Amino acid sequence: MATAPKQITLDYKPRKWQHDLHLKMAKHRFAVLVCHRRAGKTIFLTREAVNTALTCPHKNPRVAIIYPLLSQAKRVAWDMLKDYVKPIPQIKILESELKIIFGHNGATIQLFGSNDRQYEACRGLRLNHVLIDEFGNCSPEMVDSVIRPAISDEKGKLTFMGTPSGKNHFYDQYQFARSHKDWLSFILKASESGLIDPDELASAKETMDEASFLTEFECSFDSAVKGAYFLQQLKKAREDNRISTFPHDPNKPVICAMDVGVNDLTVSWFCQLNGRAIHIIDCVFWRDTSLPDVFKDISRLPYHIVHIGLPVDQIQREHSTGMTRASAVEGLISGAEVTIVDYHRVDDGIYAVKSTFPQMYFDEQHCEVGLDELAMYSRKFSHSTNRFLESPDHKHSDYADGLRYLVALLDKLSGGAGIDETLLMFGGGQTSHYVIRTDGTKILRSPGGFNIKHDRSY
Repeated sequence: MATAPKQITLDYKPRKWQHDLHLKMAKHRFAVLVCHRRAGKTIFLTREAVNTALTCPHKNPRVAIIYPLLSQAKRVAWDMLKDYVKPIPQIKILESELKIIFGHNGATIQLFGSNDRQYEACRGLRLNHVLIDEFGNCSPEMVDSVIRPAISDEKGKLTFMGTPSGKNHFYDQYQFARSHKDWLSFILKASESGLIDPDELASAKETMDEASFLTEFECSFDSAVKGAYFLQQLKKAREDNRISTFPHDPNKPVICAMDVGVNDLTVSWFCQLNGRAIHIIDCVFWRDTSLPDVFKDISRLPYHIVHIGLPVDQIQREHSTGMTRASAVEGLISGAEVTIVDYHRVDDGIYAVKSTFPQMYFDEQHCEVGLDELAMYSRKFSHSTNRFLESPDHKHSDYADGLRYLVALLDKLSGGAGIDETLLMFGGGQTSHYVIRTDGTKILRSPGGFNIKHDRSY
């Protein structure tokens, strides 16, 4: 008589989110999982790896668990993984390789690192399931160059997991998963999971800076940048549904302003006024593009533009032509007035944008990149003093500067009386057309061009 197979019970009582997610994972090949700190990500990930090793139908299935660093993988997951598989007969543990071999079916689970090209250790392997933890801190290039080819032979599974660390490649992967039905996307916030004692969560919220709290516990991709200028304003705009669908109204005129990069990025924001509401309908950027070419592109947009704001440095002369940059684009957009705008101090402009933010409504589709860049705009950090400085970090300043100029233009057009739709009475009519001379004086031009105004107080 045949002996009944011995039943092995593994010591795992999953939390509800883990139990439900294991069931969903069984139905999906690709998954992106976003979880708050202390939710039990490592437990879930190691149990999912063992499940694949035990149930994968292919011969000698191989599972890889990848962390940003191999030392981190060993410190975080290795002991937990070894303890979990101890009850399974014929288990062989290779400490030096961070590898576990299952004797009954030849399956393996091995830990790898990602950064400093540690992921090269996976190159050439056939893998049936790759689980990447803290993907936002891993080298993104490993996926296309090594991991995706490694799972192709037997249509292996690929799981990305982590806590947000800004709008980086992990955010992009999560957004991709959300828009593809064959991918599993999952997010677990501390305020919704009930896994952390409410008093402890409230205490953490009081003692942590808000950006860190929202990132670590509420899985906010927007809040990962410490010292960000517009964190509160963007958060409130989303809560108020002012970042949504606000498309271009072809029956209304358009106002735009731009930050002009000479050998860098040029960014332009476009808005329409609806009462006191500022509907920001588009954000467009150009890289290494001359101002006349930028204006030619703008003229092809389906917008009736009546006002354009340029920063004050655009009245400077080009040495090669003796013309100002502003005068070089005269006549390219018929019927639009070009106004030179600026604030004496950048922090004055930042304050003006913050003050105007409650009136702003963003079309999320057309302003997606601009909104991301606004979220990243922050103060400089001094490593020598371990504190933030008052001046901004210029890494993400182009989009913020462009919005600053838009607010300055709207304020200037309103004459300081408050931004609302009535200021458009100044634009789009039969006005005289001027161009700035290189000495700063104005010359009357024929109709069909536009009016470049220069207020010397700026």
